[in-house]
Amino acid sequence: MQPTESTSQPLLNAIQAIPHRHLNYRGGRVHLMVISTHCRPATMKQLQQLLSSSERRELHKISHSITRQSFVVTRTLLRSLLAAHGTRAPLKLSFAVGRYGKLALTPSSDCQLHFNLSHCGYYSLLALSARYPVGVDMEQQRQIRYPKMLAAHLGHAGQALSNSQLLRCWCRSEAVIKAYGASIMQGTLGLPYQITPYATTHWRCPLPAVVRQTLGLPPFAPLHICDLPTQEKWYATLAVRGHPLPPRLCYWAIQEEDICRLVIET
Repeated sequence: MQPTESTSQPLLNAIQAIPHRHLNYRGGRVHLMVISTHCRPATMKQLQQLLSSSERRELHKISHSITRQSFVVTRTLLRSLLAAHGTRAPLKLSFAVGRYGKLALTPSSDCQLHFNLSHCGYYSLLALSARYPVGVDMEQQRQIRYPKMLAAHLGHAGQALSNSQLLRCWCRSEAVIKAYGASIMQGTLGLPYQITPYATTHWRCPLPAVVRQTLGLPPFAPLHICDLPTQEKWYATLAVRGHPLPPRLCYWAIQEEDICRLVIET
C-alpha cells in the first residue's frame, strides 16, 4: 500500500494538530495510532528540523528512503505526543535504546508514558499507555521462506501451519516479547496461531526461562494480547503487560487526507 504523491499533503500540520486533550489515559486506556509515513521531500525537510542532533546523525546513516521517512515522521510524532503529556519541550526529551532495541524515554525526560512502535512499509503503528508497558507488531502478508523452521521457533514444531497462521503467530509473539523489552530469539512462547477477525484474550503466558532470568520476572506474567482490526493481508497485535482487566482501546489514523481522526473507541 503506497500512497501517491498527488494525494500527499504535508504531515507537519497533522502532527501539530493532534487533539492532545482527547488523549485520555485514565483507567489504563491504550491509544493506538496507525500512521502513514509517506510525505513529500519538502515536508521531510521541515520535519527533520524537529529532530534532535543525535536523531539527525542517526538519520544520516539510513540509506533506504522508506525507512528514512518512517524514522522522521514517527520520531517527530513521538516527541509531540510525549511532550504534551510531560513538562519538557519536544526537543528536550531524550530516548534510550534497550538491550534488544526497544526505544524508551530516559528518566530525565519527566514523562511516564509507555510506548512502542512497529514499522512496515509506508505504515507505522504506535501504542501509548500511561500505566502499563506495551508492545505492538504489524506485518504484511508475505511468503515465509522456511515455514517448518519458523513454526518450530514459535513453539509449534511438527505442525503444518499455513503461511497466514505463521504470520499471525509471529505477530503475536513479537508484540508480547516487545512488551517485555526482550528478544524473540531468546525462546519460544508457543502462542496460538488460529486466525480470528478480532479478539481480545487475557493470557497468563509462560515466558521462556531465559527471558524470565534476563528481566527478573516471575514464571507467569499476566498480559492481554489483542489482535487488532486491519486491512486484508495485514496483521497487527497489541500486548499490554500487567493490566488487570482488558484494556480500553482508542484507534487513531494519521494520514494525509484525514490529518488526524479518532477511528473507533472500545
